Amino acid sequence: MLLHEAIIEVLALTGRSMGAGEIAREVNRRGLYARKDGLPVPPNQISARANRYRDLFLKHGRMIDLAKRHVPPEPRRKAP
Repeated sequence: MLLHEAIIEVLALTGRSMGAGEIAREVNRRGLYARKDGLPVPPNQISARANRYRDLFLKHGRMIDLAKRHVPPEPRRKAP
């Protein structure tokens, strides 16, 4: 699993915005992503990945959330 996929999984499971440190703890606790050097994922790597994938994540100050959760629903069209 890629790191941004692990972040998505954690945010989807919790259903809320989270700080990078909290996301990192969950990713590491669940073993969702393994760094090549074997060290745990640090919060700054979570934050950097959220910044890189702005189409997937929203940042509100220090909080990170899924962008898809905030897409307004499409307006319903009236049947002809």
